Amino acid sequence: MHSSLSLIALLLGFVVRAQPAPSADVVGALDRYVRAEMEARHIPGLALAVVQGDSVVYARGYGFADLAHRVLATDSTAFVIASITKTFTAVAVLSLVEEGRVALDDPIGRHVADLPEAWRGATVRQLLQQTSGINSFNAHDAPPCPSGATLGPGYTTRDALAEVACLPLDFAPGTDWSYSDSGYLLLGLLLETVSGQTYEGLLENRIFAPLGMTSTRLLDAGAIVPQLARGYTWEDGAFRNGPELIGAVEFSTGGLVSTVHDLARWAAALGSPRLLQAATWAEAWTPAPVGEAVYGMGFALRPVEGRRHVGHTGGGPSAATTLSVFPDDGLAVIVLTNADQPPFTIRDVGVGVARLFLD
Repeated sequence: MHSSLSLIALLLGFVVRAQPAPSADVVGALDRYVRAEMEARHIPGLALAVVQGDSVVYARGYGFADLAHRVLATDSTAFVIASITKTFTAVAVLSLVEEGRVALDDPIGRHVADLPEAWRGATVRQLLQQTSGINSFNAHDAPPCPSGATLGPGYTTRDALAEVACLPLDFAPGTDWSYSDSGYLLLGLLLETVSGQTYEGLLENRIFAPLGMTSTRLLDAGAIVPQLARGYTWEDGAFRNGPELIGAVEFSTGGLVSTVHDLARWAAALGSPRLLQAATWAEAWTPAPVGEAVYGMGFALRPVEGRRHVGHTGGGPSAATTLSVFPDDGLAVIVLTNADQPPFTIRDVGVGVARLFLD
């Protein structure tokens, strides 16, 4: 007998079903590749899922979720997914756009109060595309605009934004491209203001529950998340504990916790009418018209060896993650790790896995 949640998902017709594993040769090559990358990159724990169509064809954990207690990483281990969070934020905003509650060309100041004058005119579209010119905060460095707030459990999203509120724009909105975590914090505040719900509650109602994502939530430094991988950095030839992350700070730019199985459900739903209309997906997956980055609305779009590629990487002081989707090939790869990496290089691991499954 199915649980009520599983039965609902079956009736809706989009359960990501486990299927027989790939051939022994592919599995062997995959394991050798992943273990070699972990050793070379100093990654203590990793979880991987490969999705073909709506089926998980391979999922497993490698290494350790917690080195001190020798807890193994499994395909059920939860990881901080870092900036993969932006894909959820973008889809949630676009769902409000489809409902007519927000317009892409609305200035953010129309929906979020008490912003610096220079920020107010940046549009929702520009924030989604990373073309707003708003400087990106980094809660782990000394803030250039001291606010008097101390980083810790009481630190808020507004405190994080105050770190860069005194800075001029990097460029006039819409004239160039620059990655901005601050912009996605503003989009999270927009979601809460327009919907009247918390960010996590909105995602639960619109995405997590409909897709059966039961292990995805917003990180909360004051709560215990079962099976959450401990974060690490590699320093002076040894692993060090990474900093404790704060959900209100990471928030809508990088604060979600999830598993590879939940993200497999997310990957299988991307591009489908379960979430957004076809025209909205087409616009979201069209690169911004300025700058050298190939980035749409919440999704990185740089092709891989001529193949259409959609997804996002995530990184931070103790996490490196990648979601790689090849829409025309019906293939997705999710890699979650608990150690920092040079910016965006974790994408190479996901692409390396994908090569073993692409024709």
